[in-house]
Amino acid sequence: MGREEWTLNVVLKQGVKVSAGNLQAIYQALENRYGDGQHWRENEIYPGSMRAQVECLASHYPDKTQWNLEPFRPTASANDMRKSGCNPVRKLIEAAAWSEQTDNKTGAKFFGLQVVPTLSGRQASVEDLYAELFRQRGRDEQWQEGVAGSMKLQLACLHKNYNPKKDWNLEPYRQATSSGQTEAAQCNP
Repeated sequence: MGREEWTLNVVLKQGVKVSAGNLQAIYQALENRYGDGQHWRENEIYPGSMRAQVECLASHYPDKTQWNLEPFRPTASANDMRKSGCNPVRKLIEAAAWSEQTDNKTGAKFFGLQVVPTLSGRQASVEDLYAELFRQRGRDEQWQEGVAGSMKLQLACLHKNYNPKKDWNLEPYRQATSSGQTEAAQCNP
């Protein structure tokens, strides 16, 4: 994936056979034990993806006694899940890197985030794209927004108005304004 991701390693008890009859009980046991945990809760950005992985593994690999469930994985059709070996990938962002920049007028230094979305990312909803970006870079020290929500507003504006552009630049210091004001400022409020 090109980044660190959380994996829930599940080892079935010896003698447990997975079938349609006990699949719900197995999933429920996993959700009860780990579903409220930080890694599952904060990283399952596609609701239902952990369940889809369990169902896929049980259907296509019933004799496996060890599973790796990964909350970052997207939900997909049963056919796409099978084709991907129960490990679907929906890469929305090709690259996202910070750079230190200098304001031409004031000489002040600030950080900018250059984002290169994939074709899927350009076609995805802003919510999914932002969730992926925040998951990749939102915990970085440089992300500290001057006003909460400004990065999402800039991303939404760039997605709508500059979608074909090779890369998009977001700057956390920018003000969070309305969508209309952000667009009027060419995504740089």
